[in-house]
Amino acid sequence: MKMVTCFCVMLGLVLVLAAPSSAQWYARGGYYSDWAADTGNVLNDDGIDGDATAGDGIFSRDVTSTVTVGGQEFKIAEEDWDPNYPLSNVPITLTEDFQVIHFTFDTNTYDDDWFPSTNIVWSDALTPGTTWGLAGDAPEFGVWDPAAGPQATINEDGMWEVIVYFAAAGDYEYKWTANMLWDVQQFGIDGYGTGPGTVFVNVLEPGEYKFLLDPAVGRGWHGFLEPTPASESTWGGIKALYRLA
Repeated sequence: MKMVTCFCVMLGLVLVLAAPSSAQWYARGGYYSDWAADTGNVLNDDGIDGDATAGDGIFSRDVTSTVTVGGQEFKIAEEDWDPNYPLSNVPITLTEDFQVIHFTFDTNTYDDDWFPSTNIVWSDALTPGTTWGLAGDAPEFGVWDPAAGPQATINEDGMWEVIVYFAAAGDYEYKWTANMLWDVQQFGIDGYGTGPGTVFVNVLEPGEYKFLLDPAVGRGWHGFLEPTPASESTWGGIKALYRLA
């Protein structure tokens, strides 16, 4: 058995700072009127047009695409493009002509060790990855080769999970990649995108680290795994009972 030393951030108290709702955000992309910004793709935090809860800092909308089946990209931006999120365009896949797509933009700030910590972009039409894995600069990450990096599996909470054993301490960088390729979908420090920012992990000592990607909200996490002390019910505990002084 192993436990995550700081996994309590998932279950304990989380500081959420609600963002002001004065800005006007649009889900802009090739899927809708050639990246236009108008009343058809403006997001809202009023509890209407696909927004779940009014005044919660999460802007949403159900937008009807103006194009047919195929791959497209989008960003969340104000009318003059300043600012816009995330760092790179986010790929989406339309499986129906003139598809209704749900977008969310979470402007709250979270103090819980997950990333992104604010301005979280998500859509229900994200270009899917049948598998997800890690690619980064450490040997354990495949030295930026997504086909050589560790591959994740879905855990009981519906998150992509992978455990990596690092042989040496150090500061490393990584991203999540879909289908062991760079050009399907990536996930980094600012969320999904064609070229998101890298994530930094500080390995203080050799050992196992857990990496999580929650596709339901578009956030990731990593942390050190600390061995659980042996108890008398484990083989280690039984051996300890008979160990000579």
